[in-house]
Amino acid sequence: MDRAFTHGYGLSPTLGSGVTLPPIPALRGEENPQEWKSLLLHTLEFHNMASCVLKTSAEVSKTNREKAYAFILILQSISQVRDRLANAGWDFNTMDQDPKDLYDLILRTIPNTGAAVSNAWAIVGGFVHNFTHTKPSKFTSFEAYHAYVQYSKQCLSEVNCAVPDKLAICIVLNALKEYNLKWYSMLARQVPGLTWSQLMQEMGREALRREGGHGSASEPSGEWLQR
Repeated sequence: MDRAFTHGYGLSPTLGSGVTLPPIPALRGEENPQEWKSLLLHTLEFHNMASCVLKTSAEVSKTNREKAYAFILILQSISQVRDRLANAGWDFNTMDQDPKDLYDLILRTIPNTGAAVSNAWAIVGGFVHNFTHTKPSKFTSFEAYHAYVQYSKQCLSEVNCAVPDKLAICIVLNALKEYNLKWYSMLARQVPGLTWSQLMQEMGREALRREGGHGSASEPSGEWLQR
C-alpha cells in the first residue's frame, strides 16, 4: 500500500497526511445494512483493498496485512450482530480466515430488508391514495369502478392496512357524489345502518342497470332499505 495509516479499535482509518476517514457505522441488523456495506466498501476501495471482500483468494492475491485490515474494519462494526453471525456459523476464534467469507456471511445473515420495506410501504401508500381519490369518472364503466373499489379494499386488508368499513363507506359515498348526487343523498341518509356489504350490493345493482342500458339509479333499490 502506498498510503500509511494507523487504526485503533473503534476509530476511523487515519492517513499519514492526517486526514481521517468517516468511521464504519455499527451494523444494527436489518436497519442499516446498505449504509454499512457502502461505507465499508468505499473505505476499502480508498486503500485499493475492496477486492479483499469482493473476490476470493483464488481470484486475487491478499496479503496478511490487507486481510487483517479488512477484518478490523468489519469486526469493529458488527458487535451488535456478533451473536447472530456466530449462530450462523462464523468462528470468531479462528485467525486464518478470508474476510470475504465473513463479508458474504454478513450479507446473507443480515438481509437488506429496509429497501424492501420501503418499497412495500410505497405500494401500500399507492393503494391508499387510489382508494381514497379514485372517482367513477376515471373508469370506462361503473362496473369497472365497482370492481376496483372492492379489489383495493381487499388488497389493503391483505397487507395489514385494512380500511374500517365505516370509513370505506364514507370514502366511496364521497366519490359517488359527483356520479349521481340524488343517489348519493339517498344512500348517505342510510349511513348509520349501512354496511359495506350492502353498499357493494347496491353498487352491483347500479352496474347491472348501466350495463342493461337503463340509466343510472334514481334511488337505492336494495331490500335492506325496506327493512
